[in-house]
Amino acid sequence: MRVEVQSLDGIEQISVIGLPDASIKESKDRIRGAINSIDADISGRHLIVLFSPAEQKKSGPMADLAMAIAVLKETGQLTCDIPKSTAFIGALSLDGSVHETEGMLAAAMQAKRMGYETLYVPSDMKGAAILKDKEFLIPVQHLQDVIDHLSGQSLLPFAESPPVVMEAPVLHKR
Repeated sequence: MRVEVQSLDGIEQISVIGLPDASIKESKDRIRGAINSIDADISGRHLIVLFSPAEQKKSGPMADLAMAIAVLKETGQLTCDIPKSTAFIGALSLDGSVHETEGMLAAAMQAKRMGYETLYVPSDMKGAAILKDKEFLIPVQHLQDVIDHLSGQSLLPFAESPPVVMEAPVLHKR
């Protein structure tokens, strides 16, 4: 799915179009809270968020992060260049933290197949090791992490899981 945002003068609101379900429509308030948490300001703007393709139904909060980045870019509060080969997935909390949602691993695999070179994902994303491409996935914990990284600051990579050690029970003969 693709997310586009247009910022207009007018009554302050966020309109979401492109066959979104209720969870995507609720994204408006999560985005507003997350953007507020980083001291950005979208007051006084009528923001139109378009999900495409328009004829396909969309569901889930996976696009929250992409929406927030698009809003910040469109309103001039994120000024760095974002390569077209970059994508963003993750649900946002009101405090700006980024979380995993259902279907995220499948979406990441599809993004890789579609030719995206960089994908910002929640640092708590399970199954990321399956993709076996540490350059492709950029783990983030907060909306501010994405902005900082896009602006040139480095982030910590995914934490390596410690190896699982299986111990066999010791049997004693009597």
